[in-house]
Amino acid sequence: MGRQYDTDEEYMQIYDYVKTRPELSIYKEICDYSGFYSQISTAGTYTVFAPVDSAWQKFYKELKITDFKEKTPEYWLMYMQYAALETMIHTNSLNGGKMTTYTMLDKSYYLSADVSSYSAIKLNNSSVITESNIELKNGYLNLIDAVLEPPVTPVYDLLKEDGRFEIMLSLFEANGFKSYLTDSIVTLFVEPDVLFDDEEEDFDPRELPVDSLRQWLKYHIFPAHRYFINDLDARMLQPLYEKDVVTFNVKKTGNDGKGFVFLNQKYRVSTRTDRNALNGVVHEMYHMIQMGDHTAGTIETNLYGATNAQKGYVQNVFASAPARVIENYSYNSYHQLLMDEPQPPICSFVSGQSGDFFRVMIPDVARGAYSVRMIYNRAYTPTLRLLYNNITIKDGIDMGTADGDFAEYTTLKYKDCGLIEVNERGDVELIFMMKENSRLLMDRIDLIPNIAF
Repeated sequence: MGRQYDTDEEYMQIYDYVKTRPELSIYKEICDYSGFYSQISTAGTYTVFAPVDSAWQKFYKELKITDFKEKTPEYWLMYMQYAALETMIHTNSLNGGKMTTYTMLDKSYYLSADVSSYSAIKLNNSSVITESNIELKNGYLNLIDAVLEPPVTPVYDLLKEDGRFEIMLSLFEANGFKSYLTDSIVTLFVEPDVLFDDEEEDFDPRELPVDSLRQWLKYHIFPAHRYFINDLDARMLQPLYEKDVVTFNVKKTGNDGKGFVFLNQKYRVSTRTDRNALNGVVHEMYHMIQMGDHTAGTIETNLYGATNAQKGYVQNVFASAPARVIENYSYNSYHQLLMDEPQPPICSFVSGQSGDFFRVMIPDVARGAYSVRMIYNRAYTPTLRLLYNNITIKDGIDMGTADGDFAEYTTLKYKDCGLIEVNERGDVELIFMMKENSRLLMDRIDLIPNIAF
């Protein structure tokens, strides 16, 4: 009783609320100019990331324009759609890395979230959410401090227009790799011209024999995927170069403890990174890449007993009746955090009889040997058998005798379950069989490299 539909946020559409915020005046004008207002003023379920006026003013300077009308409505509509999702996602449900929901621009384009700082969430390593989860009639509105750039031009054109990558572009062209930069989906790591003249760099790839130079260039190209820098920490990825993988790790340097991404723990990626292109993502290098054996990088897989579109995850643990895989809301998961605190549900396997098993799917694992580590809750401690490729890897895995724990979490343990060898890059299916009728609460599986191929 007494609610005012034109002022009460609960009854306002996103566009109506935008009109009430003075710091969103430019966003509102571009919504009108591009026609995007018609989308967020109608019924639906949206998550919108709206840059404040200061963000647009800074972006105008980068574009060397003074008014948004210097670009077409179609141009700005790409920006509006890229910064919006056609589903409601609360920021507390975001895990680090690529979001599971594509943007309204296209099903090929996603946003990436950095949740490593609990004071703020950063999107695409560029835009910080300054005000989050304003709940309105047709979705959530989030205010951001920088404009999210949609993919507008191919990788090659983006680097050409920049003007600082002429040497690498000429090398890619001369050695037959230009098509990867123009026509293929790719994540590219690239050195600016200044590194080739840097006296501190003791390596110049232009002095390599032709075949070695081609292999070096392949080492920069990661085909078929778009990886933002937030997606790379602790990842092991396969470049176009087939003889080895590349690992990425965040390392803290200096007294301020600031973290930077390093390739094979040696070659730092520049902070001028995450250039969003039509057919990929470009990362500028701070150091000249040199080829060598990859260093250890762990593949971490959070375990989910069901699919939850609202929280943005997909089931990856499966069982057959009478056994069951469920989400157990009575116990905390330590990768689903709320204000730095674990929250339920945790993935639970419930066996119906001795010999029941569950399957875990781990996507896109590079060739190599890995130790399989299970991170679990100590509430249930069955004995397991691990199988991979229909071969028993280890029997008698006693979860009651953990190999280690975590000082900050008294109930969380880990167990090393055996060593597997992946002979060909692809999805890995692990099977865990119960030796008795019991259950297991499992939070994560890590594949820890053991032998470099």
